[in-house]
Amino acid sequence: MIVDYTEKLVFIHIPKTAGTTISLVLSMTCHSLAGFSNAHSSISQIKQNMNTDGFKFVTFVRNPYDRFKSMYNFLLIKGMMHDTPVTFALNLFQKKYQWNFTHPMSFFCKMKDLDDVGRVETFEKDFQRIFNKPFEIPAKNKTERADIYTQFPQLRDMVARLYYEDFIEFKYEIDTIIYKEIPVQWKESDLEPPRTVEYIQSEYVQTGSIFDRIPLTKMVTR
Repeated sequence: MIVDYTEKLVFIHIPKTAGTTISLVLSMTCHSLAGFSNAHSSISQIKQNMNTDGFKFVTFVRNPYDRFKSMYNFLLIKGMMHDTPVTFALNLFQKKYQWNFTHPMSFFCKMKDLDDVGRVETFEKDFQRIFNKPFEIPAKNKTERADIYTQFPQLRDMVARLYYEDFIEFKYEIDTIIYKEIPVQWKESDLEPPRTVEYIQSEYVQTGSIFDRIPLTKMVTR
């Protein structure tokens, strides 16, 4: 996390979304928050540790398919795990790994919490817009990425299920072969007071893959 006290701007560093490169550029002119040891802090954790009145919150996000691939290759190269991509995905689902590094992007922040959002897919343009400065240094922490989705075709199904909320929250497209609309009938009694407009329920979608037992999280707006 980087805090620019002059611009009153907080950059939320979501793992594997070019945050190391962004932090390196910003650290040349901004100051890290004193006493904050976790670079990958959620917006709620930040608000517990500093007065954020008047501050703007920004972040960068990434297509969850690409983020998973980058995450897997990075951890493999670092020797932090030795799974196949499919085993890694299964272990994440079974909560074998508790690193916040592998948490969904929506764990760190939601769209409603942010003043601006950049995308890795349009990095340089979004960087200049958000931070009002050109991007002039090479990317850091990049890893060579094997084509794991060609090697393991069923993996796209599992990533869609593991990070479904990120696809919805940050408007990334899920492969149509994976996602199917589910009709949901709600009664007033299904909603907790004060009748919030957002209600999250685990659903199962049968796609014919071996991962059908893994639930999607369906966000329903009432």
